[in-house]
Amino acid sequence: MAKIVKGEKRGRPGKWLVDWRDYAGMRHNKTFDSKREAEDFYADLLKTQDVRSHPTLNIDITLADYACHWIDTLSKARNVKPRTLELYKKQFRYYILPSFPTDLRLRNLQRAQVKAFLLKMREHLSLGSVKLIHVVLRAMLNAAIEDEIITVNVTTGLGKVLGLGRTKNKEDVKAMTREQVNAFFAAAPTAAGNYYAILFMMYQTGTRLGEARGFYGDDIALDRLEAHVQRTLDDDTNAEGLPKGGKDRTVDLSDQLVECLKRYKAKRAEWALAGGWGQSVPYFFVTTNGTPVGADEIRKVFKRVLRAAVLPSYFTPHCLRHTYASLLLQEDGGRLLYVSRQLGHANVNITADTYAKWIRPVGRGVVNTLAVSSAV
Repeated sequence: MAKIVKGEKRGRPGKWLVDWRDYAGMRHNKTFDSKREAEDFYADLLKTQDVRSHPTLNIDITLADYACHWIDTLSKARNVKPRTLELYKKQFRYYILPSFPTDLRLRNLQRAQVKAFLLKMREHLSLGSVKLIHVVLRAMLNAAIEDEIITVNVTTGLGKVLGLGRTKNKEDVKAMTREQVNAFFAAAPTAAGNYYAILFMMYQTGTRLGEARGFYGDDIALDRLEAHVQRTLDDDTNAEGLPKGGKDRTVDLSDQLVECLKRYKAKRAEWALAGGWGQSVPYFFVTTNGTPVGADEIRKVFKRVLRAAVLPSYFTPHCLRHTYASLLLQEDGGRLLYVSRQLGHANVNITADTYAKWIRPVGRGVVNTLAVSSAV
């Protein structure tokens, strides 16, 4: 396979080499004074030589055309939520593509160009918006490396250079105290009504709103005290997708949660009998008509419970996930790996970084310590 190599690796500092094999399998390499010259030669080589690996796309594809190809590939792979895909499209439509020449070949995109572009965006966009643009562009260029269009991602390291790295403010993570949790679930039976069970499920398993809404009946094994998180529902369309990170996981159920879910399951059976929908509805958490519970409705109910419990209005349903993690971690720092796996984080560093202020190296126990004083 042909490849571009930095001269330092071959004892030629300041130079760039193209290393390839010909039709007969004989190895060759050629030295250039600049990376651009090496890339131009590499591009011509792919067109004329048997290099044992052929890119599936035109090596001279433009930035705009490759962006369309990348978005199309993501949509067909179906591992990106529709809302996220639309967000990616907007970054290209409004910011990235209008800022570069329409005929710019992807392989000719320079680091200095991208740096200047991001700095310009920073002049009139928020830091979060520029971070998103950088993340999307970096992801696309990583895909271009896989497609053998480019050899180096010119955005690598720019996040740190420009202050666009991961800088989540720990104070932005809102979690309830035990006293607030008790107040919330004391008010919930009346204020939340039929939505009580899904709120309690989110709190005692750390599942996201879309994940909790996406549970099928057979995902929840009450006899084994566990539930299988393997899908999420889109807030607007109810379209099914994979959990964040693209991986399923199994979460533990506390004794208290199992009793709550048994009571909900009995009520659900009554609704199914009255409505005649029975086995035709796979979702566990549903309305009395057998339709999946709506994300907006859950948010409205959640706010109603907050008002009834006289709790701060800045809490959201996602705070139940933060509450789950913080309460487990503040009693025993040894639970860090357990909580990370339950939450479905890609690695334990994300959990440690997000919930660092709650980690305390004392105490023992797991999900049963999440019991509330007035669960129903």
